[in-house]
Amino acid sequence: MKPRLSTSEQRLSELIFRHYLKRRAELDGDEHGPAALRLVATICGDDPTKLAQAVESARAALASRVQLWDRVQARLSV
Repeated sequence: MKPRLSTSEQRLSELIFRHYLKRRAELDGDEHGPAALRLVATICGDDPTKLAQAVESARAALASRVQLWDRVQARLSV
């Protein structure tokens, strides 16, 4: 079992994690979003079947991401 963090260590960990999340959101919007659109255009082109598969995969990935962050939030709330 891991030793519990002191209050100051816990606060520092929370600040680092918040910074990570903020930076991650910035990258997603500024760099990853446009890159993902180019990737989908390159792979799927105008093929409606490929585009539908990409949308289905994206929805599944987003649902998994929501579950992940819900669990992270639940752990942090303890």
